[in-house]
Amino acid sequence: MRNLLLSSLLFALVPVPSLQAQESEQPAAPIKAEMKKFDEALDAVIDFLEDGKPGEAPPMAKVAAAQAALQASKQHPPRITGQQPQDKQEAFVRDYRIAMNRMIRSALDLEDALLQGDKKAAQKAVDDMVAQKKTGHRTFKGR
Repeated sequence: MRNLLLSSLLFALVPVPSLQAQESEQPAAPIKAEMKKFDEALDAVIDFLEDGKPGEAPPMAKVAAAQAALQASKQHPPRITGQQPQDKQEAFVRDYRIAMNRMIRSALDLEDALLQGDKKAAQKAVDDMVAQKKTGHRTFKGR
């Protein structure tokens, strides 16, 4: 009991770093790796939409991989976060996460369209994702 009380007291005295500090210390490499997975998965879907034969099953595993990569990317701040003014970094990361949420919604729309066999809607979802990716890179990737 005494050890528990001392441990609790010690824990209470140790400062806990803020979420923002934790996010800004994470390397950008995970985003790059996840976005590579996303690009590979999206390329497979594009190939299916362009060259898929009637009756061929859509690449649902690739859609799931794209969704997982987007979700994982969202967990890390963009590498240029530190280049933003200190008072704007939190809003920058928030805007990035919102942009990633939009991309994830488009990936869900793509999944719905493929499940329904609606190649036109699937192509629209892909086009939306490609446009969002370009905009996102201009805003959050830097040079």
